[in-house]
Amino acid sequence: MAAGKLEEAASRYEAVSSASRELATDNPSSSAAQRDVSVSFSKLGDVLVTAGKLEEARQRYEQSHQIIETLAKANPSSADAQRDVSVSLKDWEMC
Repeated sequence: MAAGKLEEAASRYEAVSSASRELATDNPSSSAAQRDVSVSFSKLGDVLVTAGKLEEARQRYEQSHQIIETLAKANPSSADAQRDVSVSLKDWEMC
């Protein structure tokens, strides 16, 4: 992917992340809103890895993992939440 496209993708994911965080702040009890924030951090991490910005990517993956881990602890019987933890750990290990 060309550098300009990576920058554009990163910018768009930053915007999505910002909007997701705002929605999550407005709905703190919504696990779906919290998960959306996590996904936006993860997707931004993916773009940053592709751009070779591994430290920034690691930070985004860590933010994503912290949210997912909190959600999984709040709902330990959820197979989806536990799967999300394993996926976030895999992403985080890439950095």
